[in-house]
Amino acid sequence: MGDGLLPPPTLDGRYAIRALIGRGGSSSVYAARDLLLGREVAVKLFTATAADPEELRAEEQEARLVAGLDHRALTTVFDAGVDTSDRLRPRIYLVMERMRGGDLRARLERGALGPEQVACLGADLARGLRHLHDRGLLHRDVKPSNVLLAAERTGGRLHGKLADFGIASPIGAPREDDTMGTAAYISPEQVDGAAASPASDIYALGLVLLEAATGAIEFPGDANASAEARLQRDARIPEHLPAALGAVLRSMLHRAPGDRAGLPSIIGAFDSFLSSDDEENRGFVVPAKQDTLDEPPDEVFDGIADLAIRLLDAPVALVSFVDDTRTRVRSCRGLEMAGKAVHGVDALWTSPDLAAKPWAIADVRSEARLVDSATLAAGPHLRALAAAPLTTHDGRTVGALGVLDQQVRTFSAANLSDLGTLALLLMHDHELRQSIRRALFPASSA
Repeated sequence: MGDGLLPPPTLDGRYAIRALIGRGGSSSVYAARDLLLGREVAVKLFTATAADPEELRAEEQEARLVAGLDHRALTTVFDAGVDTSDRLRPRIYLVMERMRGGDLRARLERGALGPEQVACLGADLARGLRHLHDRGLLHRDVKPSNVLLAAERTGGRLHGKLADFGIASPIGAPREDDTMGTAAYISPEQVDGAAASPASDIYALGLVLLEAATGAIEFPGDANASAEARLQRDARIPEHLPAALGAVLRSMLHRAPGDRAGLPSIIGAFDSFLSSDDEENRGFVVPAKQDTLDEPPDEVFDGIADLAIRLLDAPVALVSFVDDTRTRVRSCRGLEMAGKAVHGVDALWTSPDLAAKPWAIADVRSEARLVDSATLAAGPHLRALAAAPLTTHDGRTVGALGVLDQQVRTFSAANLSDLGTLALLLMHDHELRQSIRRALFPASSA
């Protein structure tokens, strides 16, 4: 595949090209380092050239589409440009975030995912797809290799993002070949010659999640055999899957597009599955938890953590809740070291003498009381930290919003004030959601 051209050692004087990490019919993806900002990125270099105006136009379209998208379940584009190292064959490139977990196709080579991991992935990807559809776009090529994963953490939630919008198109836009996509994942109506629709993306996502749950392609074989098979039979949902998970997958995989569930109900079903206390329903043991840990959804916590990173100019932020039996991290955003920070969250975050108001430690290694802290034991890179308590309206401290830095640092009063304000906003949103929930479902809140 590809045009045989190798990229220059450095693109635009800024992106140092490393190893090839993926290749498709129209592009190659390389690991790279942004020399200006000092971060690892992925560079997608298209194989089309200026001598082919149609391919160049398609590449420019993808660049515009992707750059205009902004959702945590879609890959983020940092930059775009044209490689002119061969002036006779200029090539467009995109600079994207680097997902440390690789893609789902490679992950499934090690075996199927567990029910909770499938549901976590489904909730993420369905939200990303809804963002795409809400902006009038179809993905048209949802498949395991186009699902990028965050680095896995023991006991951590699996996060995924949709990638590669090379054949994305406006909803309803005519295509010369509406069966474009990957044969194993296109919808029955596309096989039958009908136009792709949002329901087609939903069907493809259903097949991807089913494959994640079973470890096997549901409709294998060559392109013709695979495509025709879905006209002859429904996708088979294994009986060993938890009933609720099987039901939502089945709702996505009806052969008739009009019978498929919409993304809002699909997202709701995955969220309900993940928050269920019914062990038989979920298929795994659920630790005891208090009501505080149920809401709001993870994307709300992620949004607050992202704001904390920007406001305090810190590399890592996290949201954690603590009850009598455990600490539960609901969000950890930032650098690769974030995974270590998650494993190190302990009583430090809600220690009684620290949690009454926002607080900070300029250098955790200088604090004798923290010598045995699991946070310090998590890794050598944690130096400064600041945290604000998450406090309910009746004065109970139930967790903390914190930021971590790799450098010794004195957080200003304005920093702590900002962190405290974000903590108040998070808890206000949380308690408002709980109040609505109790009003709508009084029996379930009893």
